[in-house]
Amino acid sequence: MSKGSAPAAPDPAQTIAAQTASNKESAISNAALNRINQTTPYGTSSYSTSGTDANGIPIYNQSVTLAPEQQQLFDQSNQGAIALGNTKLGMLGQVSNSYANPIDVSRAPGVASNVNVPAYQPGDFNQQIKSAQDAAYRSQTQYLDPQFEQGQKALDNSLINQGITQGSEAGNNAQNNYALQKQRAYQGAQDAATMSGQTEQNVLYNQGLTGQGQQFNQGLQNANLQNTGNAQYLQQLFQLRNQPLNEYNALNSGSQVTNPNFTAVPTATQANTDVGGITNQGYANQLSAYNAKQQGMNNLFSLGGSLGSAAILASDRRLKRDIVRVGQTTGGLPTYTFRYIWQSNDEPLNYGLMSDDVRKVRPDAVIIAADGFDRVDYRLATAA
Repeated sequence: MSKGSAPAAPDPAQTIAAQTASNKESAISNAALNRINQTTPYGTSSYSTSGTDANGIPIYNQSVTLAPEQQQLFDQSNQGAIALGNTKLGMLGQVSNSYANPIDVSRAPGVASNVNVPAYQPGDFNQQIKSAQDAAYRSQTQYLDPQFEQGQKALDNSLINQGITQGSEAGNNAQNNYALQKQRAYQGAQDAATMSGQTEQNVLYNQGLTGQGQQFNQGLQNANLQNTGNAQYLQQLFQLRNQPLNEYNALNSGSQVTNPNFTAVPTATQANTDVGGITNQGYANQLSAYNAKQQGMNNLFSLGGSLGSAAILASDRRLKRDIVRVGQTTGGLPTYTFRYIWQSNDEPLNYGLMSDDVRKVRPDAVIIAADGFDRVDYRLATAA
């Protein structure tokens, strides 16, 4: 008994060609779905075809027809635009003449580009500074002189009371320390006087700068007045020069007529047919059925060979349920899956033949048992 041949795999070239043809048809269908004729108060929009291109794709033409009133407005607008264009062309001569010669600025007041103010020369403030320093020093030393005079007397008496003689090392050290303290105090007074002199110098210098700044500001104000008058004059010259160009631009910005707007059509899309997927799935289904058939045949051959003399099975259709035909042998015997009537639904399906089918082909393989039901000798039924 032959096991048969597996189904042939799909031809990739044919599958690709079929998928391309399907995609093309879907694209043509989508284009047609979205070319909707419209009629509005402003006019109509319609589509028509004028044959196909080299690839067989329809060629669409869109025609827009304005409503009578809109067509009248459109014609009037075009006429006005033509007349306005002629006027603009005539004004180009005036613009050209206006820019042919440079602006004459000879009558302008002139530009005050800078303000000349002499550099500030500080005066001789030495006497004022010295007077300020002397006054500051006197204000410090008028308290220091009596203080250190009394301190010297107190130091001399203290040394005598301690028995320290004049000219001794201890006496000299005490006198030197007191002299150093006195020197520091008078040096501090001198430094304070010097700072007072510098402060006085700054005051005098700033007073001179203030006067100089007032002179500079007055000169700058005069220059600004002169420049303002000059700018106004030049502005008038440029306005006169640009006037023809401004008039030309004003004419050039005339409003245009807007074509009527039509309602946007909701996009309709027809999905492509998955020809390749369908073809491959069909092949997979055929291959699966073939494999199931081959498995069943292998089971039958295995069953007939392994059972030997016991390969006589109950194959009466009356003893079976849930019968489903799944294939056939190469000899033409149908094969089935089924459960015996005494099996539960949880038990696996059986695979085999029906005695009434076998009787038509190999009647010698069918035996009627004592219980009145048919048995099939699988060795004979599956013999080549």
